[in-house]
Amino acid sequence: MVIVGAGPIGLAAIWTARLFSPLCVIVVEKADGRLRAATQLGADIVVKPDDDVLKVVRSVTDGLGADVVLEAVGVPASFELCLTLVRPGGRVANIGVHGKPATLHLEELWIRDITITTGLVDTYSIPTLLRMVAAGRIDTANMITHRFPLGDIMRAYDAFSQPGQTGTLKVALSRG
Repeated sequence: MVIVGAGPIGLAAIWTARLFSPLCVIVVEKADGRLRAATQLGADIVVKPDDDVLKVVRSVTDGLGADVVLEAVGVPASFELCLTLVRPGGRVANIGVHGKPATLHLEELWIRDITITTGLVDTYSIPTLLRMVAAGRIDTANMITHRFPLGDIMRAYDAFSQPGQTGTLKVALSRG
């Protein structure tokens, strides 16, 4: 499995992917702090997008590519990277929020039988995840690095928008 992007969405994807016991989780991210966080949350291999990501993925998949690739950035370049990393018959799940169009290269994809899924947050799994947290089967302590009162939401967003300056940031808001 490959996860492109280790912001809050990508980090949560690493965390929940482990529930399905993938053989290897590879994370692609350019920010060093987020790469460290990805490792702490269970990524087996971390790589920067400027490195030869395809070579890394092929080296651990017998040259085929990843069974599943998650796009968690929301920019055209990361979506297109995902399409190069997925194996024939594989799946690309777009979980990033896109603000610009991304090109779908059907002239290259048609023969590879790739499934692409998109969608908003699926709340179907939330009750199960909450039961797992309550039972102590999922440790959420490392998912929060900063706490802000709800009244400081703008300050929280400012800190959240500058991951390079604040380190790896995962924010929890409280009413207090």
